[in-house]
Amino acid sequence: MQVTIEDGSLVYIYLRRGNAGDYMIPELRCELLFDAEEQWLGLRVYGETLDDGLPVELPRISALTEIPPGVSLTRQDNQVELLFDQHRPIARKVVVDGSIDAYHERLNGIELILPLGYLQGKTARVEPFCESID
Repeated sequence: MQVTIEDGSLVYIYLRRGNAGDYMIPELRCELLFDAEEQWLGLRVYGETLDDGLPVELPRISALTEIPPGVSLTRQDNQVELLFDQHRPIARKVVVDGSIDAYHERLNGIELILPLGYLQGKTARVEPFCESID
């Protein structure tokens, strides 16, 4: 797993290496998850569109997905949850728009486009997994 964050707002989470997605599912309802210290703890992706709540079948998680120790990635009831620190409780949720990339019906990556600078100063939990943070 690798994460890139640009301008505190453009986020891409690579869940599988070496495979470009062969299709994207855009405009999904997502929740950014924060801990009590206002640090970004993870996210949930729901199998529904953000604007009108239409159902969308999310791809499965591949057995080839590389999950570092202490990180949790689960898919249950057409919802994917990623926690960068599975031992910290969730204190706050913020609904955002997100997209997922899939490769051969398996989850490949998650993309978020947030307001400019939204995550600046809130990335302590994700920094160990970051390729770059701008």
